[in-house]
This record gives sequence, C-alpha cells and structure tokens, in this order.
Amino acid sequence: MSKEQSKSYKVDSIKRFKIFMFGSILLATILGVFAQDIAYYISNNINIVKLSAVYCLTALTLISILLFLITPN
Repeated sequence: MSKEQSKSYKVDSIKRFKIFMFGSILLATILGVFAQDIAYYISNNINIVKLSAVYCLTALTLISILLFLITPN
C-alpha cells in the first residue's frame, strides 16, 4: 500500500468513526426525548407481547443511557 492509499484509508476510517459517533448520539437523544411516547405506542399498538408501558419506558431509557455511555469522547 502506498502512502497516499494509506492516508486515504485513514481519512475514510476517521470519517466512518465520526459518522458512527454522530449517529449514536443522535439515536440516544431521540430515544431519551421520545421514550415515553414510544413506550405508550408499543404497549398500546404492538400486540405480539402485552407489555406494560413502564417496562418499555425502562428499557428505552436504559438503552438511551447506555448509548451515551459507550460513545467515546
């Protein structure tokens, strides 16, 4: 691999990492803000398994917090 190809690969890798970080933070924010609405929608409209809205809200909140914690600074 030449130096230009190595540099191009490094830039691509950094670009993908930044997109991944942005996506994770965006998803965590959306889940955190709209968790209650999503939980009520799931508990009222998804009849595969009847779950209480509190359990859905807890799961969505934990997922949101974990996404914020695992995203590197």
